[in-house]
Amino acid sequence: MTCISHRRKHLWHSLGETSTPEREDIENWDNVIERCGVRQCHQLLNIANCKLKLQQELTSDEKGLEDATSNVLLLLENIKRQLQSLTPKPNGSSSSEINEHNEAWLRLLHLQAEAQLGHVSMFSHEGFTGDPKHWGSPATDVVNARITIGQGLDEIGGRDVHTRAAPRSVILHPTTDAALYLQYRSLFHMFKGRTEWLLDPGNKADGLKKALHWFEMARGGLENDSSLLSALIEIYVTEAFLARGRSILYRMESGREFHEAQEMYDSAWGALRRARESLLVSHRHLMWRKLFFRITTQYHSDRLLLRYAKLQEKALSRPKQNRQYFEENAREALLRLRRAYQSLVSALDLYLPLSAKHDPAHSNRFRWLYRMWWELTLCGYSTGRAVIAALQEDNRDDDQAHDYVIQQLKWLNKADGVDESALKNAFEKNFHLLREQYEKSPYGTEAEPRLVTALNLRRYLINEANELSRI
Repeated sequence: MTCISHRRKHLWHSLGETSTPEREDIENWDNVIERCGVRQCHQLLNIANCKLKLQQELTSDEKGLEDATSNVLLLLENIKRQLQSLTPKPNGSSSSEINEHNEAWLRLLHLQAEAQLGHVSMFSHEGFTGDPKHWGSPATDVVNARITIGQGLDEIGGRDVHTRAAPRSVILHPTTDAALYLQYRSLFHMFKGRTEWLLDPGNKADGLKKALHWFEMARGGLENDSSLLSALIEIYVTEAFLARGRSILYRMESGREFHEAQEMYDSAWGALRRARESLLVSHRHLMWRKLFFRITTQYHSDRLLLRYAKLQEKALSRPKQNRQYFEENAREALLRLRRAYQSLVSALDLYLPLSAKHDPAHSNRFRWLYRMWWELTLCGYSTGRAVIAALQEDNRDDDQAHDYVIQQLKWLNKADGVDESALKNAFEKNFHLLREQYEKSPYGTEAEPRLVTALNLRRYLINEANELSRI
């Protein structure tokens, strides 16, 4: 029985029904919602949360997520109307009834903002290249999300929820005085931070600075009461820095792209460390640990891609004078590639086994990780070939260089557990494509600046990984 089916059954019985419903999707029946009290509205919110998280975790396609979020938002609107009709009377309701209603209202705004943002991370689904023209996503409605977040921040002051009941939210736990004010305030500030950088692709209006301000506001006051929420804030700080790094390396405007992107990735690493420390002391919730390892893999992938671009720029100059540089960078790239494969496998290990019931969407649920595997493997192969080409006297040993790099990558995939994971034999099935993609690399003309050529080569690997992950 799925989590959604279990919650539907719980809701059906709480309405006093003993028979089996004619249709499974009882949350879409108007007559069911109209019969719901505040406690049943909480159960409806649980169903909405499960439906949203399920589609986010499948990471299959933009259209699927867009349809799912539209259905969730429709359900939330129906719940909102019911909650409005159940508004407690000021003088005729107990404090527990008022608290239950207030918490339901804040939960609804939380889920509405999350559904409007769509993606659990902007790097999931079709990928995030840093191209300002494709900065947004069909499944993301940032404008309406900002409106919902504003409503949430306005409501939390007048709906100061106190509860001694069991937590209804996975990431929000009452403080020692049974209050939820700080948690909801941090949650909406975190969402606000995500919207700021999403609305400013070129950082023309200091979108990243504004986002970091709201993330800092989200951190405030949580202390040790909400380690899981603290971890989630740091994960989304990392996402913002990685997105900004990709944007910088896409534009090629300042001539200082490598240095600026390096600063973004150094800051992302600090946020990841803080996220890891918070996760170590939080309860073990699978979804957010999985997100942590996926973002960590994305971080390593972007650092490798930056190193590859730096190596290519140096190789286009006079490499024979830089032998030590290439050897040191090759070793460092190898170590980072190993860490990336290990974090990728850690994320794969946290996926639940497939259900017996066939669902076509399940075949794409590793899409984000599969794309990152392609980014890592293409980058590893291209880095190895670039270093060998820079160090050898001529280019007559292409076959030997190819065989050597392939053997190294094959060993890494086996040693770091990729071959034994859900991406079993991914390397054996696809290694023959590596040389073909590498030889298509757009090296440009001699008149083209080395920096432009190097960044175009990096961008080519990102685009090819996105395409190959669809196969």
